[in-house]
Amino acid sequence: MLKFKRGLLFAAFSAAFYSVKNLCMEVVITNDVDPFQMLVMVMPLSTVGSLIWLLSKKIEPPQELTHYLWLLFSGFLFTSFAIFFAFSVQNLDVGDAITVSFTSLIQVGVWSWIVLREPLRLLDLGFAVLAFIGVTFVARPSFIFGTNSRNNTTLLGVCFALVSSVSIALLIVVLRKHQQLGINTFVSIFANSVVTIITSAICCTALQSWIFPAPQEWIFLELAGIAYFIAQSLACCALHYESATVVVITTTLEIVLTFLLQFAFLNVVPEWMSYIGALLIIASCVGMALSPHMCQKREREN
Repeated sequence: MLKFKRGLLFAAFSAAFYSVKNLCMEVVITNDVDPFQMLVMVMPLSTVGSLIWLLSKKIEPPQELTHYLWLLFSGFLFTSFAIFFAFSVQNLDVGDAITVSFTSLIQVGVWSWIVLREPLRLLDLGFAVLAFIGVTFVARPSFIFGTNSRNNTTLLGVCFALVSSVSIALLIVVLRKHQQLGINTFVSIFANSVVTIITSAICCTALQSWIFPAPQEWIFLELAGIAYFIAQSLACCALHYESATVVVITTTLEIVLTFLLQFAFLNVVPEWMSYIGALLIIASCVGMALSPHMCQKREREN
């Protein structure tokens, strides 16, 4: 019972720190800091933190070439997720952006079926449809809800968020492959951070979009980096003490907390359709997490 409570607590705090990271990102991006530069300044904290953990635990680096290829692949997927999510926040309220990105939990089942040949149930497809309906309420395209429902900038932000959700879904599948290969989680975090920093620095230099942030922006950037690494570490701890099902369900708190922080600190009030979309996506995530256990229970009863 103690382990269950500890794992649940870790997952809840992980969702809270992810929400803080989301808020800091929106503040910095809306102050005209380029998303590529933002990632260059945020990710070093994850790099240093994961490196300290690896050295303190004396974890050996991978020895096989295939392991490094999988790490490079996950690094590019994480970079894609981080960049497209940053662009989505640039064009969309962060609460809506994180809501759409949570559809990645639904996509994992499809990509696991394609990449890892894991079984795909009809029920999973039903939850995917439910999540898509939730995204529709968040995006509110004009051809369904009328010409005054959303502008082109917001729809562009939803598209960026959807692309980021595909990237993170594929990343989760690749991280499962890492576990099968025996690659330590913090090795994956370190590799993802390094690839993101290098890629973002190259893009920022090519676009000549480097600027010197104001002191307030520096503070928010550092807070975002610290919050992100703490959230990652707490999520790993939660998975150590609790099943992935409970962790997935608990981390959907990130959507609710992001909306609350957005309202409390930025005075942004989401539209009622965003609430409906968020509830549908949360319901689909919870259903997806619980469905394997429900199926196993029925099999035991039969």
